[in-house]
Amino acid sequence: MKKTPVKNYKNPARDTRIATKEDVIAIVAFGCLAILLYVVLAVYTKYANLYTGIGVLAAYLFLLTVWAARRMKVDPIMLDNSMLGLLTSPLGELIGKLHSPALICDEYGNLCWYNAELAPWLEGKGAALGSSINSLFDVDEEKHRLTVNDRVYSYDAVGTESEGRRYVLIVLKDVTDLVSLEEVYDKERVVVAFVSLDNIEEVIQYVHENLRDAIADVDEKLRHWVDKVGGIIKSYDNDKYILFFDSADLDEFIRNRFEILDRVRSTHIGDGISVTISMGVARVSGSLAVRQEAAQAALDLALQRGGDQVVYKYEGGIEYYGGRTKAVYKRTNVRARMISKQLCALIARADNVIIMGHRFADFDAFGAAIGVAKICQGCGVRPTIAIDAGNENLRNCFQKAAELADLHGMFVGEKDALETVKRDTLLIVVDVNNFSYTEFPSVFERVENVAVIDHHIQTTEFPSKVKLDFIEPSASSASELVCELLEFGSGSVALRKEEAELMLAGILLDTKHFTRNTGIRTYSAAHFLGAAGADPVDTNDLFRVDADSFYKESRFIGAIQIYRGNIAISCVEGDTDQSYRVIAAQAADKMLSINKIEAAFALVKIEGTTYISARSKGTINVQLILEKMSGGGHFDVAGAQVSEEPVQSVLSQVKRCVDEYFAHP
Repeated sequence: MKKTPVKNYKNPARDTRIATKEDVIAIVAFGCLAILLYVVLAVYTKYANLYTGIGVLAAYLFLLTVWAARRMKVDPIMLDNSMLGLLTSPLGELIGKLHSPALICDEYGNLCWYNAELAPWLEGKGAALGSSINSLFDVDEEKHRLTVNDRVYSYDAVGTESEGRRYVLIVLKDVTDLVSLEEVYDKERVVVAFVSLDNIEEVIQYVHENLRDAIADVDEKLRHWVDKVGGIIKSYDNDKYILFFDSADLDEFIRNRFEILDRVRSTHIGDGISVTISMGVARVSGSLAVRQEAAQAALDLALQRGGDQVVYKYEGGIEYYGGRTKAVYKRTNVRARMISKQLCALIARADNVIIMGHRFADFDAFGAAIGVAKICQGCGVRPTIAIDAGNENLRNCFQKAAELADLHGMFVGEKDALETVKRDTLLIVVDVNNFSYTEFPSVFERVENVAVIDHHIQTTEFPSKVKLDFIEPSASSASELVCELLEFGSGSVALRKEEAELMLAGILLDTKHFTRNTGIRTYSAAHFLGAAGADPVDTNDLFRVDADSFYKESRFIGAIQIYRGNIAISCVEGDTDQSYRVIAAQAADKMLSINKIEAAFALVKIEGTTYISARSKGTINVQLILEKMSGGGHFDVAGAQVSEEPVQSVLSQVKRCVDEYFAHP
């Protein structure tokens, strides 16, 4: 029941009053006393009769006012004719015979009547007719319940009319015992969780002698954690567990932010290598099988987000805990070969293929798209690449691509891409997994079959239209992943020099020329591209900028402020254009060179939207920070967008998210 404003509403019940027998007697009695007083004063005093009459009249009116005020304090609203008609009708007689608490309010939510069952509580609270229902009861509109004197009631509301006025009859049913049973059920309901050790397979090839002791230590910590709450833990593989425990215990785990992550991380193998775990937890409605399936999906999401974290699924959404360490390398040539075969099968079955990156595409999105196009050509399919040809940041890439005759006509805009969509069109999304940030979201909405190749942390579950995903947060770039598909797949053809250089540019951009987020497989991908003819000197020519870009970058450098001693933040607004998005990313990279700075955030407002580029040296997870602002990315490279808010407001949000990150280590 919603509280309805009555500020400008003239309630007839407050104006149409019916004098009771007691009211008439009181008025007559006051009048008689006034007349008697006037006669006495006129006979026994020397005051003029006029003044005496005025004084007595004033006294009479004063007493009448005081009495009326006291009457209204007890009963401030009298029943009008419509309410009386309702109560004297057959419905009113039925209402009067109810043994359940009941009340009547008007269409504005104001109390008009209540029965004897509610009288003791309402009168004890000093409630008055005309009061708002919301001011008298604790109402839960979603569950149709309200609380009266520590008892919980469900309510049914029935509308009716009397003499043109609308009323609502509310009948209460005591469900306190039922609610207590529901609470007990919720607390004792079984929660399903899956646990996976993240990096055992990786460290086993380097350390052997202490591995057994480390696994035993982690096993003991997990069992102690579960046994403490009376739960069940079973190992179904060398590095995987399934857990069962009560819902009430899950609430405690959430309050402690799953501190088991820190306990396990304290286990080391060899020379300081920490063991980490990923966990998927589900508390959803449905059968045990449904909860098991949801927990498994949560674990898969935790692994795709880089591991060392808990993904908690519940009815209202998903929450994440942990994720404070960088993702470990878990990719193998076998997985790349499997993904390549599955991708080729999807391509072969499709009517046509569209390749698309993220909005305001960069070198990595462009290079990955070129590589996927090569895979399609190896499968005998000529794809189209949906991209904004007016993107100034890719001007050098388009010029190099123009040197290849078979790429002519492959790049299309949004309108042409939509026209090519058919019933079985396959859309391959590269370098992004948040589909609202794709180059043309309308294309994603139109197609029914999607494949995703990305190195950013997955933030949400994918819709059913996503038939294949190759998401590896441990990869340096999407171009690196596509290189592996080309190298270990069977449906590809040889890269040409220009194509290899476009893909190498994507790797160079995201690794900052092999200075950050670089692993063994990154160098392997670079070697593969070098073997295809990629020249580092020619590739570096793609990064050349004009003098205007240096000026734009200087605006960020001149606006740097240091926050918390190790965070650099810079904001630019006014006189900006879309090129500032790339400049902001470059400025964030530059700010990391400042002494003692561990993370940097560059904010720029362009046409009503504030874009945030975040960079980290690898000790602060900027993806977790910007995820709170609906952003995403990688452990040390992330971004977000905020529309229709002042830059200073967005800056305050960034600082608040940084504070929250450090508040929950």
